[in-house]
Amino acid sequence: MASDPETLSERAARSARSLLATALGRSVRIDRIEPIVDYPEAQHCIYRAFLAPDGGLPPTIILKVPQLPGDWLHLERAALEFLREREGTADLVPRIYGCAEDASILAMEDLGVESCLVGRILGEADRDRAERALHEMQRSLARLHGATLGAAAATRFAAIRSAYPPTPPTRHKIHRIDEVLRDLPERFAEIGCAVTPGMEREIAAARAELAEPREFLAFTHGDGTPANSMWVERPPDGRIVFIDFETAGFRHALLDGTFPCIRYLHSVWARTLPRELRRALQRTYRSELARFCPAVEDDLRYRSAIAAASAGWLAGLLAFLPRVADEDVSWGRSTIRQRILAGLDHLTELAHEHDMLVLLREACLSSGAILRAQWPDCSEMEPYESLVAVPGLHIEG
Repeated sequence: MASDPETLSERAARSARSLLATALGRSVRIDRIEPIVDYPEAQHCIYRAFLAPDGGLPPTIILKVPQLPGDWLHLERAALEFLREREGTADLVPRIYGCAEDASILAMEDLGVESCLVGRILGEADRDRAERALHEMQRSLARLHGATLGAAAATRFAAIRSAYPPTPPTRHKIHRIDEVLRDLPERFAEIGCAVTPGMEREIAAARAELAEPREFLAFTHGDGTPANSMWVERPPDGRIVFIDFETAGFRHALLDGTFPCIRYLHSVWARTLPRELRRALQRTYRSELARFCPAVEDDLRYRSAIAAASAGWLAGLLAFLPRVADEDVSWGRSTIRQRILAGLDHLTELAHEHDMLVLLREACLSSGAILRAQWPDCSEMEPYESLVAVPGLHIEG
């Protein structure tokens, strides 16, 4: 009689023993494995492995196992090695113990954290604590960018990355920003909004800014959201550790840095952030990045950068229009139509506040009105439960 097929967790334990023995130069016994993330829709299964007591070994480690074939873990391995060796970023990522040659498993430090920052935002009853966590995420992103600015850092990462097999780009929007920006006039035309030469020039300027980041070239996470940010308790509050670097790479820092502007709407957990909080979070990021990058203090230069990145993420949202032409589609905590409407509103507000993208702002304003008339049953995106307005609350930043 044939034996039962090996389960994913059993395969993970077997691979982890071999991997750790090679990495640590000694045999390792795993007492048991418990799933942290283990469901069909997940791209990866995450396990906590409990090691048998042995001097010098941690009691637990985290195992990351892809559910589908792919080479994404090679990129993550290179990213973690790069950031762990750099001054100023080692504490922003977990220690890596090793990665299988076939990218079937990645072993890394267990931070003792049960949930990501999403749990702090969605489940936290204390709004002040939730906001402080978001501000810490923005400061940490700015630190990551500031410590990796420039061509020399990019060359070093390329050298580390070249030691492992290449990873084909995923369909994540971060890899398609130029493409969706190029097609943005077509999206506005589909909505019924006039496309003018002036608007096309604004879009061309955004594409040029992102293609040549100059002073803003930095190592970016690519998917730097609360879902990929772990909150590690550190009295009196805590610190952020980033995970899941499958979309990492050197590109324009503001593609990460505009998280509170529009980027956050691409997260599966997205709900709306209050307007004043979005502004405060952006100020926190800018203030921290300015310690490393003098160009941030140049209002005109910074406005150009934030405009380009925000336009790119809006274009990414509008790329979903054909998918919801006939009916809305749920995406995590909100729907795609809700995200599109929120993105149009956010770009309108941002462009007005910074006096930029005048013609795109008009197109967003018109498009929002047209789509709301076409989608009368689409409710406004709800706010995070923990961030509902509290009278008299002071907002950091």
